[in-house]
Amino acid sequence: QILSSLFKEPEDWLPENKASLLLLCGLEVTKEYLKYLLNQALLLQDGNKFPKLGDLFLGLFTMQSRFQRKLDPIFTCMDEIAILLPLDKRQGFLNSVWDAMTNEYVEVLDEEADLDENSAEACLCKDSKAHLCTAMKSLAVRFIMKGYAADGGAAAADAAVPETQSPMGTTAVDENDDMEE
Repeated sequence: QILSSLFKEPEDWLPENKASLLLLCGLEVTKEYLKYLLNQALLLQDGNKFPKLGDLFLGLFTMQSRFQRKLDPIFTCMDEIAILLPLDKRQGFLNSVWDAMTNEYVEVLDEEADLDENSAEACLCKDSKAHLCTAMKSLAVRFIMKGYAADGGAAAADAAVPETQSPMGTTAVDENDDMEE
């Protein structure tokens, strides 16, 4: 609850700013906050939608990428949260994470289109786009591997294309390789 109050002062924090603080606090604090958000969402009985969790995972994936760290700890957190959900709510949770990431990507593309390509803001958009692409491609591979692997996908996802892994523990992403709109 303390973090929830902090994240509203002086106004609501951006998901990336929340994620930065949580990552600096460590995985245990991050997991506890994620569990708190999950419990709040379940208490509100908001159907199969988990927008606050989706937004926070967007921030966690993006900032972990920006900090040039492996995405694996965030995937582990996501798996731990998903397991806590009733089976009928898991798809809604995963959709919320994916929707947050794709919506942010579209927003970055729209913002970038309105900027002078040599401006500082355009450089920030390009950087954001690259980190979102890294996270989205890794998440898509993870979803596919977990969906097809008989053991729940953990071993298959960890073994996916090992020869092309980057230092961040994800498949390598060419920064010039824009995702299709």
